[in-house]
Amino acid sequence: MNVTLPERTVEAWIAAYLGRTFQNVVLWSPTQRGPTDYDLAVGLPSPGKLFVLESKAPQMDPPAVGHGFRLDPRQLYNYLRHPQLRNRTYYVLPCPPFAAAPLPAVPVGGLPITPLVPPPALTRIGSEKWMRIVAASDLWPLLGLKAAVPAKGKPWWPPKAAPPLGAPPAKPFISLDCTTWPKNLPYRPLADFVSDLRQCKETGLVVHPRDPDLSVIQDADQSLGEIGQVVYVPQRDLPGFKP
Repeated sequence: MNVTLPERTVEAWIAAYLGRTFQNVVLWSPTQRGPTDYDLAVGLPSPGKLFVLESKAPQMDPPAVGHGFRLDPRQLYNYLRHPQLRNRTYYVLPCPPFAAAPLPAVPVGGLPITPLVPPPALTRIGSEKWMRIVAASDLWPLLGLKAAVPAKGKPWWPPKAAPPLGAPPAKPFISLDCTTWPKNLPYRPLADFVSDLRQCKETGLVVHPRDPDLSVIQDADQSLGEIGQVVYVPQRDLPGFKP
């Protein structure tokens, strides 16, 4: 598959939108794994909400002509089996309004001649409208597994190992296409997700300074090996905050 929008671009646009929306937001992207990492050592200054955004680059898989995705079942399983992550993790699946096309190759010793993203896409509509936010648990049924969503604390699924599911997934990956989006896969645009967050409709994300859930950042990094953007929004940025 050919990438049509770089994953790091997706993460940068999300960070910019969250920073513009929440004055005191704290972002880890990605989290650090060093024992003296200040991000992990400093803790959280107040009650607030903590969640993970797993961004994906849209791709084009010929002969298809639209933006699409291939999602790794191992990564999804490891998010869902983690007690503090299963209900805090959301996939960011961008469905841009511009036509899908492979990113141009970078010439040796020079920059691409054509822009990576068509300029009209940046001026006509904000990316917060077409970045689709999907709860990790809502993706599980698309694997075609008879097994239920992994229970909390199930064994970690390491790379290049058989899945701890009793049987391999019916599909090697989850295939999604923006133009033929599954009717049974709910999503919200990033703007709506943030609006719900401000109104405290996302109740399961609440953390307190001395809450054991604060270990989610370090625990997730150790068990997954890698993680998307971890986002902490303090109580003072959430007018409708409910403990």
